[in-house]
Amino acid sequence: MTKQWVWMVVTRILLCEGNVKMRLTIAIREDILQKALDFKFTKEDRESHRESIKTRELELAREVYLAIMGESQKIFEDFPNQEALNKSNSFSINVALSNGHKHYISDYTSNLIYYHHYKHKINNNYYYQVKGDLETKIAKFFDDRDSHQEEFNQASAKLKGFLSSFSTMNQLIKQWPEGEPFYRKWLVEPTRSLVPAVVVSEINAVFGVPLPADKETGDPLYYEHT
Repeated sequence: MTKQWVWMVVTRILLCEGNVKMRLTIAIREDILQKALDFKFTKEDRESHRESIKTRELELAREVYLAIMGESQKIFEDFPNQEALNKSNSFSINVALSNGHKHYISDYTSNLIYYHHYKHKINNNYYYQVKGDLETKIAKFFDDRDSHQEEFNQASAKLKGFLSSFSTMNQLIKQWPEGEPFYRKWLVEPTRSLVPAVVVSEINAVFGVPLPADKETGDPLYYEHT
Protein backbone atom coordinates (compact mmCIF):
# COMPACT_ATOMS: atom_id res chain seq x y z
CA MET A 1 0.00 0.00 0.00
CA THR A 2 1.61 3.26 -1.12
CA LYS A 3 1.39 6.65 0.48
CA GLN A 4 -0.34 7.95 -2.66
CA TRP A 5 -3.10 5.33 -2.47
CA VAL A 6 -3.66 5.94 1.26
CA TRP A 7 -3.77 9.66 0.70
CA MET A 8 -6.37 9.32 -2.07
CA VAL A 9 -8.61 7.25 0.21
CA VAL A 10 -8.25 9.63 3.13
CA THR A 11 -8.88 12.62 0.90
CA ARG A 12 -12.08 11.09 -0.47
CA ILE A 13 -13.34 10.50 3.07
CA LEU A 14 -12.48 13.99 4.24
CA LEU A 15 -14.01 15.66 1.19
CA CYS A 16 -17.21 13.63 1.23
CA GLU A 17 -20.07 16.09 0.81
CA GLY A 18 -21.42 17.24 4.14
CA ASN A 19 -24.81 17.93 2.54
CA VAL A 20 -25.62 14.31 1.62
CA LYS A 21 -27.64 13.58 4.75
CA MET A 22 -28.62 17.12 5.69
CA ARG A 23 -32.42 17.19 5.80
CA LEU A 24 -34.27 19.79 3.79
CA THR A 25 -36.49 20.89 6.64
CA ILE A 26 -39.61 23.04 6.49
CA ALA A 27 -37.65 25.96 7.91
CA ILE A 28 -34.96 25.65 5.23
CA ARG A 29 -37.57 25.37 2.47
CA GLU A 30 -39.34 28.49 3.73
CA ASP A 31 -36.06 30.39 3.89
CA ILE A 32 -35.14 29.40 0.32
CA LEU A 33 -38.63 30.30 -0.87
CA GLN A 34 -38.49 33.74 0.76
CA LYS A 35 -35.08 34.52 -0.71
CA ALA A 36 -36.21 33.50 -4.20
CA LEU A 37 -39.41 35.57 -3.94
CA ASP A 38 -37.48 38.58 -2.65
CA PHE A 39 -35.18 38.25 -5.65
CA LYS A 40 -37.97 38.08 -8.23
CA PHE A 41 -40.31 40.54 -6.52
CA THR A 42 -37.92 43.09 -5.06
CA LYS A 43 -38.90 45.35 -2.19
CA GLU A 44 -38.56 48.38 -4.46
CA ASP A 45 -40.86 46.86 -7.10
CA ARG A 46 -43.47 45.87 -4.52
CA GLU A 47 -43.49 49.33 -2.97
CA SER A 48 -43.67 50.99 -6.39
CA HIS A 49 -46.59 48.77 -7.40
CA ARG A 50 -48.37 49.40 -4.09
CA GLU A 51 -48.04 53.19 -4.46
CA SER A 52 -49.20 53.05 -8.08
CA ILE A 53 -52.29 51.04 -7.12
CA LYS A 54 -53.07 53.38 -4.25
CA THR A 55 -52.82 56.47 -6.47
CA ARG A 56 -54.97 54.95 -9.21
CA GLU A 57 -57.65 53.86 -6.74
CA LEU A 58 -57.89 57.37 -5.30
CA GLU A 59 -58.26 58.84 -8.77
CA LEU A 60 -60.94 56.32 -9.75
CA ALA A 61 -62.86 56.81 -6.51
CA ARG A 62 -62.92 60.53 -7.19
CA GLU A 63 -64.23 59.91 -10.72
CA VAL A 64 -66.97 57.63 -9.38
CA TYR A 65 -67.97 60.25 -6.84
CA LEU A 66 -68.17 62.94 -9.50
CA ALA A 67 -70.17 60.63 -11.76
CA ILE A 68 -72.69 60.13 -8.96
CA MET A 69 -72.91 63.78 -7.98
CA GLY A 70 -73.02 65.09 -11.53
CA GLU A 71 -73.75 68.79 -11.84
CA SER A 72 -74.55 68.98 -8.13
CA GLN A 73 -70.84 68.83 -7.34
CA LYS A 74 -70.18 72.16 -9.08
CA ILE A 75 -73.03 73.76 -7.17
CA PHE A 76 -71.62 72.59 -3.85
CA GLU A 77 -68.07 73.64 -4.73
CA ASP A 78 -69.28 77.15 -5.64
CA PHE A 79 -71.49 77.50 -2.57
CA PRO A 80 -70.32 80.65 -0.74
CA ASN A 81 -70.75 79.31 2.80
CA GLN A 82 -68.72 76.12 2.70
CA GLU A 83 -68.81 75.76 6.48
CA ALA A 84 -72.53 75.22 6.31
CA LEU A 85 -72.08 72.10 4.18
CA ASN A 86 -71.67 68.70 5.78
CA LYS A 87 -68.35 67.41 4.45
CA SER A 88 -66.41 64.20 4.92
CA ASN A 89 -62.77 63.34 4.23
CA SER A 90 -63.60 59.82 3.09
CA PHE A 91 -65.56 58.20 0.34
CA SER A 92 -66.21 54.52 -0.28
CA ILE A 93 -68.64 52.72 -2.53
CA ASN A 94 -69.47 49.38 -4.09
CA VAL A 95 -69.43 49.46 -7.89
CA ALA A 96 -70.81 46.95 -10.35
CA LEU A 97 -69.49 46.26 -13.85
CA SER A 98 -71.50 45.05 -16.85
CA ASN A 99 -69.70 41.67 -16.72
CA GLY A 100 -71.23 41.00 -13.31
CA HIS A 101 -68.08 41.70 -11.30
CA LYS A 102 -68.46 43.84 -8.20
CA HIS A 103 -65.75 45.84 -6.46
CA TYR A 104 -65.23 48.08 -3.48
CA ILE A 105 -63.43 51.35 -4.09
CA SER A 106 -62.48 54.11 -1.67
CA ASP A 107 -60.79 57.48 -1.23
CA TYR A 108 -59.73 58.58 2.25
CA THR A 109 -57.84 61.71 1.22
CA SER A 110 -60.48 64.05 -0.23
CA ASN A 111 -61.82 67.12 1.51
CA LEU A 112 -64.56 67.92 -0.99
CA ILE A 113 -66.90 65.05 -0.24
CA TYR A 114 -70.43 66.24 0.49
CA TYR A 115 -71.30 63.12 2.40
CA HIS A 116 -75.02 63.39 3.04
CA HIS A 117 -75.73 64.72 -0.41
CA TYR A 118 -74.27 61.75 -2.22
CA LYS A 119 -75.89 59.45 0.34
CA HIS A 120 -79.26 60.73 -0.82
CA LYS A 121 -78.45 59.47 -4.31
CA ILE A 122 -77.30 55.94 -3.32
CA ASN A 123 -76.79 53.83 -0.21
CA ASN A 124 -74.07 51.36 0.83
CA ASN A 125 -76.26 48.36 0.14
CA TYR A 126 -76.54 49.34 -3.48
CA TYR A 127 -73.94 48.67 -6.15
CA TYR A 128 -73.45 51.71 -8.30
CA GLN A 129 -73.44 50.63 -11.96
CA VAL A 130 -70.53 52.27 -13.75
CA LYS A 131 -70.56 52.62 -17.51
CA GLY A 132 -68.49 53.73 -20.48
CA ASP A 133 -64.87 54.84 -20.10
CA LEU A 134 -65.10 54.81 -16.31
CA GLU A 135 -66.12 51.15 -16.31
CA THR A 136 -63.18 50.34 -18.61
CA LYS A 137 -60.78 52.16 -16.28
CA ILE A 138 -62.09 50.38 -13.19
CA ALA A 139 -61.99 46.96 -14.85
CA LYS A 140 -58.37 47.49 -15.93
CA PHE A 141 -57.42 48.77 -12.48
CA PHE A 142 -58.63 45.64 -10.71
CA ASP A 143 -57.14 43.37 -13.40
CA ASP A 144 -53.74 45.03 -12.93
CA ARG A 145 -53.97 44.86 -9.16
CA ASP A 146 -55.04 41.22 -9.05
CA SER A 147 -52.68 39.99 -11.79
CA HIS A 148 -49.64 41.17 -9.82
CA GLN A 149 -50.78 39.25 -6.75
CA GLU A 150 -51.66 36.23 -8.89
CA GLU A 151 -48.18 36.20 -10.42
CA PHE A 152 -46.70 36.24 -6.91
CA ASN A 153 -48.98 33.43 -5.72
CA GLN A 154 -48.22 31.26 -8.74
CA ALA A 155 -44.46 31.71 -8.38
CA SER A 156 -44.67 30.90 -4.68
CA ALA A 157 -46.79 27.77 -5.23
CA LYS A 158 -44.54 26.54 -8.04
CA LEU A 159 -41.35 26.80 -5.98
CA LYS A 160 -43.05 25.29 -2.91
CA GLY A 161 -44.03 22.24 -4.94
CA PHE A 162 -40.55 21.99 -6.43
CA LEU A 163 -38.80 22.16 -3.04
CA SER A 164 -41.18 19.61 -1.53
CA SER A 165 -39.89 16.99 -3.98
CA PHE A 166 -36.51 16.91 -2.22
CA SER A 167 -35.71 15.49 1.20
CA THR A 168 -32.01 16.39 1.48
CA MET A 169 -29.83 19.33 0.53
CA ASN A 170 -27.69 17.05 -1.62
CA GLN A 171 -30.66 16.17 -3.82
CA LEU A 172 -31.53 19.84 -4.22
CA ILE A 173 -27.95 20.79 -5.07
CA LYS A 174 -27.72 18.15 -7.78
CA GLN A 175 -31.05 19.02 -9.40
CA TRP A 176 -30.99 22.81 -8.99
CA PRO A 177 -27.41 24.12 -8.93
CA GLU A 178 -28.66 27.42 -10.39
CA GLY A 179 -30.55 28.07 -7.14
CA GLU A 180 -27.35 28.12 -5.06
CA PRO A 181 -27.66 31.86 -4.22
CA PHE A 182 -30.96 31.09 -2.47
CA TYR A 183 -29.67 28.19 -0.34
CA ARG A 184 -26.00 29.14 0.05
CA LYS A 185 -26.29 29.79 3.79
CA TRP A 186 -27.43 26.21 4.35
CA LEU A 187 -24.51 24.52 2.60
CA VAL A 188 -22.26 22.52 4.91
CA GLU A 189 -18.51 22.79 4.51
CA PRO A 190 -17.26 19.26 3.65
CA THR A 191 -14.76 18.91 6.48
CA ARG A 192 -16.41 21.08 9.09
CA SER A 193 -18.31 18.46 11.05
CA LEU A 194 -16.95 15.20 9.69
CA VAL A 195 -13.47 15.15 11.25
CA PRO A 196 -11.98 17.20 14.11
CA ALA A 197 -9.30 19.65 13.05
CA VAL A 198 -6.69 17.89 15.20
CA VAL A 199 -7.23 14.65 13.30
CA VAL A 200 -6.73 16.42 9.98
CA SER A 201 -3.48 17.99 11.17
CA GLU A 202 -2.23 14.60 12.38
CA ILE A 203 -3.05 13.02 9.02
CA ASN A 204 -1.21 15.80 7.23
CA ALA A 205 1.82 15.32 9.44
CA VAL A 206 1.86 11.55 8.90
CA PHE A 207 1.71 11.79 5.14
CA GLY A 208 3.75 14.93 4.68
CA VAL A 209 1.06 17.11 3.20
CA PRO A 210 0.42 19.62 1.78
CA LEU A 211 2.53 18.13 -0.96
CA PRO A 212 5.28 20.25 -2.47
CA ALA A 213 4.37 21.90 -5.75
CA ASP A 214 6.08 21.57 -9.11
CA LYS A 215 8.21 24.68 -9.60
CA GLU A 216 7.15 25.07 -13.23
CA THR A 217 3.45 24.16 -13.21
CA GLY A 218 2.55 24.78 -9.60
CA ASP A 219 0.76 21.40 -9.48
CA PRO A 220 1.19 19.14 -6.43
CA LEU A 221 3.95 16.54 -6.72
CA TYR A 222 2.45 13.11 -6.04
CA TYR A 223 4.39 10.19 -4.62
CA GLU A 224 4.98 7.42 -7.11
CA HIS A 225 4.87 3.73 -6.25
CA THR A 226 8.32 2.13 -6.35
